[in-house]
Parts: sequence; structure tokens; C-alpha cells
Amino acid sequence: MVDGTVPGGIAEQTDRIFTSMADVLAEAGLTLDNVAKVTVWLCDPADFAAFNAVYLKRLKPPYPARSCVISQLVLANARVEIEAIASRANMRR
Repeated sequence: MVDGTVPGGIAEQTDRIFTSMADVLAEAGLTLDNVAKVTVWLCDPADFAAFNAVYLKRLKPPYPARSCVISQLVLANARVEIEAIASRANMRR
């Protein structure tokens, strides 16, 4: 976030979220491979393909369970929000 807004388009924002998520998980001794479930909020259904391309690049099969909804987001210029649940027992390879 820069000056209260979220810069970049959907692909850049999605990639930044996964980078931040990986950093938080690393502090707990986990990786993106430990993600078991994600909930995704997109503002625009037209963004799904670009979002999904980054999602498939940043996560590995078998992919986590996922819910995806279209919703207005609170932060100015935000295109995507992702909530993740990770588990130490969930070591996807």
C-alpha cells in the first residue's frame, strides 16, 4: 500500500499479496505449500483470468481449496484481497 492506496493492476497486486503471504508464513516456519484454503475477493469478474495466472504460478498442485467472490473492496484501487488458512500438517508437494 502506498499513501493509503494499492498500486498496480490485478496481476501485480496478486503477486504482491502472495509475496507478503510467503513472508508471514516464513516467520512461522511455513511456506506457501502449507496453504490449505484461500478465499479470494475480486472487484471485477474480468480480472479472474489474470488473477488465476498468478495464482497458478505462485502455488503448486494439488492446489488449496478455494472460494472466489466478486465484491467491492475497502482499500482505494484494490483489485483483489486474499485470505489464507495454512496448516503445519498440510505439506503439499
